[in-house]
Amino acid sequence: MKGEVVGISAEDEVSPALVFEIKIENPEDKRVLFTNIVSRVMTVPPMKQILHLGRLTPGEAFMRVEPKDSSTFTFYLDMDRKKLSHVEKARVDDVWLDIRMSTVFLELKDWAPEKIGWTDFPVTLGRYSNVRIPESDWLKLRAELGYGKERIVEVSEETYKLVEEYMRKVRARNFDDAIHEAVLSALHEEK
Repeated sequence: MKGEVVGISAEDEVSPALVFEIKIENPEDKRVLFTNIVSRVMTVPPMKQILHLGRLTPGEAFMRVEPKDSSTFTFYLDMDRKKLSHVEKARVDDVWLDIRMSTVFLELKDWAPEKIGWTDFPVTLGRYSNVRIPESDWLKLRAELGYGKERIVEVSEETYKLVEEYMRKVRARNFDDAIHEAVLSALHEEK
């Protein structure tokens, strides 16, 4: 068996997830029915750190591939904020993933199970033995996951302390008093 990623997208309906369209090839002369697909996804070099991102969840319980043919199936990888943050820290530019699938399969003859087996195979992307998501595509996927709305702004330590003090006052008092004090403090700093 052989797997190849033919599409990657993102969805953020209930919980953020990367969506992988994976073409599974059946080199056998028999119709094959896959069930109990277990997969693992992890980052690989040139990423700065190896991260185990979890398992792909298949969109279907059973997947059939005709003899000497291939079929494309949808798989989901949950990507919560914590996982995304770890990937961001680990990547240099592109995101590199290793996807490995293991599955129980039934060889069918005239729709009757003839053989049951277990197979393990890697999932590739084109000429790469691993799945490479170019940085430009990754940034779009990240935004589709709902994470592109934040900004990182560099501020001086002085400004950071002012913001921290302001937030402390907001938590301690009512909002209007905190704004009034922050404005007075800023005016005082300008003099």
